[in-house]
Amino acid sequence: MGRATGGSGRGRDGLGFAFAPKREAAGKNLVSNFVAPSEGEGIRPNAQRIRATWVVDHLQSGTPLLNLMELAGVRSLAALSRYVQFVGVAA
Repeated sequence: MGRATGGSGRGRDGLGFAFAPKREAAGKNLVSNFVAPSEGEGIRPNAQRIRATWVVDHLQSGTPLLNLMELAGVRSLAALSRYVQFVGVAA
């Protein structure tokens, strides 16, 4: 999802972006920059933890690995392997 879309506002699959759907492209730090201004007491969003939760949830749900690799924007299974230790762990 980090590639330009040719002005269509759509992701590589042509269905559109789930986050900030009117954007033309996704920068590497799009979500981090979005949550950075969160100030105050309580829980602060952390893009790395949000991504890890998303990946682990997909692994637990049985999302096919090749599909998950594409959705996550990674090119190797090694990039997902660090999340396997959290599969099946109760929150």
